[in-house]
Amino acid sequence: MENPKITELAQKIYEHHRRALDEIIKHRRDPVQRLTETLQKISGKESCFVSMLTGNGFVRFLPQEWDTKANRAGHEFGETGSAYILVELGLDWGAHPWLEVIVTQSPHKKWRRELYEISQRNRFTIERWDKGTKDDWMRIYAVKCPIRVDHEQIRDFDGKAMEIWSWCRDSLRKADFQKVVRLVAAHLKKLPRPEAGRGT
Repeated sequence: MENPKITELAQKIYEHHRRALDEIIKHRRDPVQRLTETLQKISGKESCFVSMLTGNGFVRFLPQEWDTKANRAGHEFGETGSAYILVELGLDWGAHPWLEVIVTQSPHKKWRRELYEISQRNRFTIERWDKGTKDDWMRIYAVKCPIRVDHEQIRDFDGKAMEIWSWCRDSLRKADFQKVVRLVAAHLKKLPRPEAGRGT
């Protein structure tokens, strides 16, 4: 519930300092973007991952085992820095980050359907809505980070990013995720290579 005295005081301050406050607001860096950029820098230093195209609120990367010519032919997230299947750390999907394996559309529908069946048969961890194969993209693995993130309250972006990345790195080393890496890598060998002159 609003406090009328605070509202009145805020209005008076704004009236007296409108130009300065408007400039501050205009040039204020988005906290979600700041956290994303900081995490991108940290994750990019990991030699066992290949950094992919990143956007506001998510950091994407590939385990080296998935860095194949056929996988990199997927351009759902852009002409470069994209793949058919990749790992995504989402930072703006609620109060907690999510670590997910995302599969984009592929012209190889049978391959994609088989990958989904592999994920179901092997009971890949999925703590978030399982979209199945009907949409443009699907998730076959998802774990929720226990670290609560209020972007507007972050004062130490480096510290918060390091805390999230430490959890993420530990999760990526766990046996259940390593199983996902192995099975997906094996299935990627069945993904048809891009035609000459197409893809990367």
